[in-house]
Amino acid sequence: MNFGVITNIKRDANEESLKLIERKIKALGHKVVFSGELSSYELKNNNYEQVDVIIAMGGDGTFLNIARRNAFRGIPILGINTGHLGFLSAVDIKDVDIALESVVKGKFSVEERTMLEAVTCDNKYITALNDMVFSRGQFTKVVACEVFVDDVYLDTFLGDGIIVSTPTGSTGYSLSAGGPVVDHTLDVIVFTPISAHTMHAKSFVLRSDATIKVKIVKSSEICYMNADGQMEKELNEGDTVVINKSLTKAKVIRFSESTMFSTLRQKIYYRNI
Repeated sequence: MNFGVITNIKRDANEESLKLIERKIKALGHKVVFSGELSSYELKNNNYEQVDVIIAMGGDGTFLNIARRNAFRGIPILGINTGHLGFLSAVDIKDVDIALESVVKGKFSVEERTMLEAVTCDNKYITALNDMVFSRGQFTKVVACEVFVDDVYLDTFLGDGIIVSTPTGSTGYSLSAGGPVVDHTLDVIVFTPISAHTMHAKSFVLRSDATIKVKIVKSSEICYMNADGQMEKELNEGDTVVINKSLTKAKVIRFSESTMFSTLRQKIYYRNI
C-alpha cells in the first residue's frame, strides 16, 4: 500500500511526528510516495496517482485544508490528530501503531462526506467540507442576509451572520450557534443563523440538492464569507452568493470502534477546557 503523508509544521515541531509515521509505514513493509509540510507539499508535483491513502497530520484545520484540496482525487484520507481537539481525525498520535496496522490490513471503512460549492458574484468557485460562514466585520454592527431556497424567499436574518454547513460541519461552528447535531453520513444541508435579532430564528435542515442563495441586503461595513474558517471572501451590500452541494465528496477513513457518537462524548461533551 502506498501513502502520501502531509503534516502541519505548527503542530509538528521539527517534523518529528512526520518522521515517526514514515518509519512506521516502512517498518510495516509499505511505501511512502511523498511526505512534507502542509504549506509546501503541493509544490512538489507529487505522484498522487500512485497513492492509496493520504495521511493528514495536525488538527481539524489541517484536516479540512487537505480534504478540501484533495477530495477531487478520490483518495481516502486518514486524519491523525497532533493538535488540540482533533474531532475530525480518526486517530490520536498515541494510537498510530494500531491505526496503521488496521489500514494496511484493510480493516477500515470509508465514509463519503458531503461538500459544498459556492459561486460568488464575481464567478469565483469556493468549496468547503465543513461550512460556509457569512459574518459581519470587526465592529459590532449587525449584517442583514436575505436567504432564498430554490429561488423561494425564506427570510431576512439580521444579526451576526449565518452558517451553511454540511453534516460534517454540524458539529463545528453550527453547533456553537445552536444548530443540530447531524449524522455525518447523511446527505443534507444545515442552515443556522448566528445571534439573530429575533425571537424565532432556528436552524433549518434542507435537502442536499437545494440551492441556497444568500444576499447581503444591509451592512454598514464589509462583511465576509469564509469556507472552513480558512478561505475568505469580502462581500459588500448587494452581493449575492449561491451555494449548492458539490459534485465531489470527501472520502474519510474511519474505524469500527470510532463512531461519531463516541467522538462526541470524548471530545465535546466530556472534555476539559
